[in-house]
Amino acid sequence: MSDDWSPSKAFVRQVISGLAPKIEQSDVFLSLGPSDPNDTAGDVKLWVELGAAIMMDKPILAVVLSRRVSKRLRRVADEIVYAPNGLNDEVAKEIQAAMTRMVHKFR
Repeated sequence: MSDDWSPSKAFVRQVISGLAPKIEQSDVFLSLGPSDPNDTAGDVKLWVELGAAIMMDKPILAVVLSRRVSKRLRRVADEIVYAPNGLNDEVAKEIQAAMTRMVHKFR
């Protein structure tokens, strides 16, 4: 990994003043993953949010829009809801049930 990358000041401000307090105040971190896990461009916002949630020791609910989940995400996520056909009423019920279990488990 190269040490020559430096985030913009605006990005750092947004993470510290916007993102971090929201994650800190939450009981559960819900991550809505990309539909294509092989997208090499990736989702930088998701990476930052997920990393912050891990560092803040937040319970993680990963909602994935595919059937493929990396081994490491499976290790850090407390619950995973699969939604390969997109978000619908059935998936919403699964998310609600997972969040209820997690709130009771981690409070």
